[in-house]
Amino acid sequence: MAIIKVVVLGETECGKTSFTRRWTTGTFPDPEHLRTTVGASFDT
Repeated sequence: MAIIKVVVLGETECGKTSFTRRWTTGTFPDPEHLRTTVGASFDT
């Protein structure tokens, strides 16, 4: 399997975390427990 590194940039609360979680795990984060990400988020 190839290793792919991606940087996702965008405005606050535009869905970057939801996009990367969906891409890496196949599910969306639970909206009730989702917080605005500050700084950086790493998904593997």
